[in-house]
Amino acid sequence: MRVCLRHKWPFPCDKVNLVSERDGAHIGSQDHNAERAMQTRNKFMDDMSQLMTNAMGVAQGAKDEADNAMKSMLDRWLADRDFVTREEFDAVRGMAQKAREENEALKARIEALEGKAG
Repeated sequence: MRVCLRHKWPFPCDKVNLVSERDGAHIGSQDHNAERAMQTRNKFMDDMSQLMTNAMGVAQGAKDEADNAMKSMLDRWLADRDFVTREEFDAVRGMAQKAREENEALKARIEALEGKAG
């Protein structure tokens, strides 16, 4: 089995038909310099990909930090305005409804007593 000596691969070269028995170099249209240039471009593209991935991570971190800052500013602004929470509002609404019902019951009782007296 012939192996590409230039690549020093422990397995047969994928271009077995193009391997010379004499020196193990590829013959034909395949050039090792072109392969090396392709590997360089791949390394460059890998580095650029890694750089872009890191940049996206930094951008995501900045977005999260900006979101947290805006939320805390909004919470502080709302706290300064003395707004009530939904739970407090619902509790007061329930108390007001109960007070109205009691007032109507007392009004009906007063009218009934006035009717007997009058």
